[in-house]
Amino acid sequence: MEVLYRDDLHAHVGGLPHHFYKGWEWHKAFGYLLEAVAQARHSHACQEALTCIERALEILSKTTLTAKHNIAMQLFKWKGSMHYGLEQMAVAANTISLLFYG
Repeated sequence: MEVLYRDDLHAHVGGLPHHFYKGWEWHKAFGYLLEAVAQARHSHACQEALTCIERALEILSKTTLTAKHNIAMQLFKWKGSMHYGLEQMAVAANTISLLFYG
């Protein structure tokens, strides 16, 4: 897919994480998921962002990234803000509390 859409990867970032996830290419799937999260957050597509964040957290648990803890913290912060955007205040508060209390 990267070769097929190399001239316009940004427009196809939604399908790339799934493609690499199914191929067990965790690092590539994770990178494209972060791009998909950024696009979804930017366009206020909270549910799409949450779906991508959940998949990113799942992949993060399978990898050996050096900054794993810091990345997880950022993902939980984004997750909380997306729940807040969906007016799911209790879930948002619970998610944000994980940042402080684990």
